[in-house]
Amino acid sequence: MTKTDAVISTKFHDFLQQRNHRTNVAMQTAQRLINLYRVLGSFGADFVEQYNTMLLNSTDEVQMALNGLVSGQEVRQYLEFLQREAHIQTQDETSENVAPQTGWLPNPADEQTSGAGASSANLTEFMKNEEEKIAQMITSLRQEQELAIKHLSDQLAGTLQSRSNEHKSAQREDMTSYSEIIEERGKDKS
Repeated sequence: MTKTDAVISTKFHDFLQQRNHRTNVAMQTAQRLINLYRVLGSFGADFVEQYNTMLLNSTDEVQMALNGLVSGQEVRQYLEFLQREAHIQTQDETSENVAPQTGWLPNPADEQTSGAGASSANLTEFMKNEEEKIAQMITSLRQEQELAIKHLSDQLAGTLQSRSNEHKSAQREDMTSYSEIIEERGKDKS
């Protein structure tokens, strides 16, 4: 093993160890969230509110780990419910005077005027615009895909038709030679 192979191997093993550590931490956190969810009804409203905040602020790795654990799917559904409720609440709070967003990031001028970063109204409007753009792209891609499929099917039909014509002409040649053979045999008999 060369020195570079050893370095690459070491980096790969370091990556695996870090990934496994992150996965283990995510699994432990997800399991704790599941355990707390099971006894959530026993605690007061303050604890439920803190739990909801913890769940909403959990990392993507923790949320994915929920799917692989017993009762995790139920917690994942609860998380989706909380996200929908938060989304509905922010929509109710937003005013209709939100300036349209352009580009991929919220307008920095809005951040300067509010003093607290991008507002939830701006982010909601931004997300709505991005969803519309994605829907338009999907529609466009579907149309392109349908045209490509139609083009390929037309090509295939043309190829099949030409091969069918070749096959028919080859059969005619065979039939001509068969009729010639019959004529020659008729001439030989007479």
